[in-house]
Amino acid sequence: MDQVKSSRSNYHHLENIRSPLLINSSPSPLFRKFKTSLPTKIKYFNKGFFNVLVLGISFLILFSAFNILLFYFTEIRRRITASAIVLYSSLSGFSIVTPSIIKLFGLRTSIIVGAFLYALFVLSLSVEMAPVSYTMSTISGLGGSLLWIANGEILTRAANYYQRMAKKERNKMEIDHFNSAFTVIFFAIYQLNSLLGNLISTSMLKLSLGEFWLFLILFIISLFGIILLTPLRNISFHETITTIEYELPKPPSTRDRLLAIIANVLVYIKDTISVILSPKMILFSVIFFYSGYSIAFFYRVLPRVMQKHSNSFIVPWAIACFGLSEVVGSLLFGRLSDKIGKRPVMIATIIFHVLAISSSFATVYWPPSYITYFVPQIICGLADSGLNVVIYSVLGGTGDYFKYAKTSEAFSSFKIIQSLGVCIGIVFGTLFSVQTVQFTLAGVLFISILFYIALDWNFPIDGKRKIKKTRRCKQNNHLPHEPYF
Repeated sequence: MDQVKSSRSNYHHLENIRSPLLINSSPSPLFRKFKTSLPTKIKYFNKGFFNVLVLGISFLILFSAFNILLFYFTEIRRRITASAIVLYSSLSGFSIVTPSIIKLFGLRTSIIVGAFLYALFVLSLSVEMAPVSYTMSTISGLGGSLLWIANGEILTRAANYYQRMAKKERNKMEIDHFNSAFTVIFFAIYQLNSLLGNLISTSMLKLSLGEFWLFLILFIISLFGIILLTPLRNISFHETITTIEYELPKPPSTRDRLLAIIANVLVYIKDTISVILSPKMILFSVIFFYSGYSIAFFYRVLPRVMQKHSNSFIVPWAIACFGLSEVVGSLLFGRLSDKIGKRPVMIATIIFHVLAISSSFATVYWPPSYITYFVPQIICGLADSGLNVVIYSVLGGTGDYFKYAKTSEAFSSFKIIQSLGVCIGIVFGTLFSVQTVQFTLAGVLFISILFYIALDWNFPIDGKRKIKKTRRCKQNNHLPHEPYF
């Protein structure tokens, strides 16, 4: 006790001998604001934020190699188009069982294995053997579903983990949700793959390497992206919630453990199917399909049109503008989503998609120029990034918006439908004219707008009706348990 009193007296003594400028003067409002926000900013660099940075940089490098195949090297390997169709079809099919695999083997293992299978797809194209390429395309579909569904779950857990840490630090009952912010950070880094891939492909084409060495170098580049996934920190489900849930004890015997695994797999598949067939997901499914169909148009159909109608000098710069606008759009729409809500951002995104389809006609029909190539690519990048931000914000939303345990199932439903849209978009772009693809894209967008109106009318994505219900429930001393999906 004497030591405690002496330490306190020393502390007060030090306080009394402060600088004369600080005596009898209160801190400025700016200093108080900085002091209040300082712990939160320090807490921002926890393992949740670290995982977001790791994911963004890893996906940036991995998809710089993968997207080069779709942009530049389809003429070198004719079967790349068919392999891409097989891959996205397989991705759509495997997505229904992927949540079960992720929950059995863990997020970190699943995303690393998925990235490695993606890299093997790149390597398989280095050999002039169609059976090998198509087999690896099918297997890589499983890898793609593992990669993207685990990515969505990791982003959601990272946001929920940080939200819980911030709530402890600031001791507030209600704080802002960070899912949109973390989604923005991830996509802002990831969308740079268009710029990095553009630089890599231009350098490789100038070296005049053989086909085998081109694909081998791309495989090595993708391996660097896989290695960057290894530092991912584990965030368990219990670290993202405020209540403690007790787990059942492990089965004592191997037979019981095997039966428990089989039972869990069946439960996971049942949960995935129930989410897919939920009314909200059915209404959202048309938007998911349009997202995939527009990806095939923005990333594959439109660049091929530019390559056919102009010299090779303008096209890389136009694609670079697309990638840069993706980055800017992710930052812009993510910030607006936090400030004004998801509904206004979704409406703005729809407007940008209308402008993107309209401006693409200038790229197709008008003579090649910087205006007819750069402006449509910038608008397309803004439209695509805005839709990605809104979808990820809704699927990974926190609080009453979404049930934590169903995040993987929701992202699984999203990847099933989106991959189907990408696959159909690639097929249409190969078999039909670009004008047909443009008009079908406009038709799907119109249907998506109708379904979005029905979705937001019955189940508001900003959850305003749920906020009123939450207040009523708090007055009655009980909490609501209605998730978004």
